[in-house]
Amino acid sequence: MSNHSNCHFFRAWAAVHLSIRILPPLFLISLVFLGASCSSNTGNASAIGDPGQEAVRRESQVPPVQVQQSAAADTPGIVLDRTTYDLGEIRPQSKNTATFRLTNSGKGILRISDVQKCCGAVIKLDKNELAVGETGVLTAEYVAGLALQPLSKTVRLLTNDPKNPQIDLTITGKVIQTLVWAPARFEIAAYKEDVICPEITIKSLDGRPFAIKGFGATGQCLTADFDPNSKASEFILKPKADRAKLETQASPMGRVRIDVAHRDYEAIYLDFEIKPVFEITPQRIFVVNAEPGQAVLRTLQLQDRRTASSSDISREIESVKFKNGARVEVRGVTSIGRGCEMNLAMWPAGDQTRGALWSDQLVIQMKEGRQVTLPVHILFKPQPL
Repeated sequence: MSNHSNCHFFRAWAAVHLSIRILPPLFLISLVFLGASCSSNTGNASAIGDPGQEAVRRESQVPPVQVQQSAAADTPGIVLDRTTYDLGEIRPQSKNTATFRLTNSGKGILRISDVQKCCGAVIKLDKNELAVGETGVLTAEYVAGLALQPLSKTVRLLTNDPKNPQIDLTITGKVIQTLVWAPARFEIAAYKEDVICPEITIKSLDGRPFAIKGFGATGQCLTADFDPNSKASEFILKPKADRAKLETQASPMGRVRIDVAHRDYEAIYLDFEIKPVFEITPQRIFVVNAEPGQAVLRTLQLQDRRTASSSDISREIESVKFKNGARVEVRGVTSIGRGCEMNLAMWPAGDQTRGALWSDQLVIQMKEGRQVTLPVHILFKPQPL
């Protein structure tokens, strides 16, 4: 190799050697600058914020109250035009209607889940669900009774309004009388020789004419004459008693029904009590904790209303027996006052298991075809625990 070639070779090797010695420091310096640059970029990202990351961060920090506010925004609200409806003065047996308007003032669907009413009411609700701002109508129909007294009825609504889950609507009024009658109740002295019933007066208070259409009494023991085609503002009826039917009544209590053609009434009722010739005390026998198979002992008093002095009526008793054939014995009769006292022993028939109830009618047959009856109920001792 010539001197010239060697010279070139050494120059090239020296350049390569110098590059190798200089490169590592430059590489390290580059890494340092790169690291500083990355650190600087990270800091800027934290300060300025990446739009996507910042949105996620804000979303994760949304408070739960916003969800509750959103739910509250869909809450219904019920508003009524009234909660009390006064019907004022109403007539007996008249049909009356109360109306309530319901409006949804909230921001969600209003639901009426139930309408609870008291007896005798007919309730109509045109809509069970109301949209926002929508109005519904509830009507309540009542038929007034015959009793002359203040009227107070309640209708209860159950809703999904959280502030008003239950609302009571009140309907008030006062029943006024347009037809009067007297007496309201009376007694019939069947023990007297001449049985006389009191007159019955019926009068229209508003002066409107009406008609009598029918007359009836318990056991058909009373009758009355009337003209169903006659109209007037006042009638006086004179009932007549049938003595034989009065004396065979199973109960001394009875009722008269008078049918009328009147705007406010279909019929009126009067109660009466029959005072028979013979009065028995007690008027009913009720025994509890009776022992099966054993006799039940009781004492009865029988009085004769026809006389005010002492009278031995034991001789007028023909028989004492149960209607359905159960056994009964008269173990002694003693005269007292206007009548007598009887000691009886009774043996119930039929089912006498513990806890069973036995019922029958005791019939005391008197002379002249008269009968005295009283119900008997015997409850046997229950099973021991």
